[in-house]
Amino acid sequence: MWLHHCERSIGAAGADDLAQETFVLKYRKIHDFRGDAAFSSWLLGIAHNQFRNIRRRQREIPHETPPEPPPSNEPTHADNTALRQDLGAALSQLTEDEQTVLTFATSKGFRTVKPP
Repeated sequence: MWLHHCERSIGAAGADDLAQETFVLKYRKIHDFRGDAAFSSWLLGIAHNQFRNIRRRQREIPHETPPEPPPSNEPTHADNTALRQDLGAALSQLTEDEQTVLTFATSKGFRTVKPP
């Protein structure tokens, strides 16, 4: 659960960095472990401090405003609605067998259906 929180807060790459930095620091400071508390508590304390350091570094890096996306040639919602209505009207004129063939062909990724 804690790792999931880290991934949401600092991203998957940040969580990987956190794990790596925590274990490197644990290796360097193992001689400081006194045994007053559980080893897992000591390790979690190191991880928590590393997490705070990563968050602090992220705040210090100025984030650029992403550029505006280029205008899209994609159809608008209104265009899609009109297209769906036209498609529905065209499909309703097909027989049930024709609709089945068309549905099957498009579900398999066929681009054109040639008549027999």
